[in-house]
Amino acid sequence: MVQIFRHELTSTESIKSDEDYVLIRTTVEIDEKLLHEAIAATGTKKKRKLIELALQEVIRQRRLERLLQRLGKTPLALTADELQRMRADD
Repeated sequence: MVQIFRHELTSTESIKSDEDYVLIRTTVEIDEKLLHEAIAATGTKKKRKLIELALQEVIRQRRLERLLQRLGKTPLALTADELQRMRADD
């Protein structure tokens, strides 16, 4: 049985970036086992940081998938920095 709990994100820490961000407060239901596994995998203790990492990873994967569709059939496991270095070498 999957145990679900509610956790309200309450952090008001500002994000420092060149882009404008709006912080939102929301309540989410998260599978507790999945949450603990993700904490163990990342070493991240803060739930907010963990959620941000997960969102960044989803975005990174989708961008790689779109790039793969445009370029060919070889799976890529490159970071943005690695892609920039490859472009600079060309």
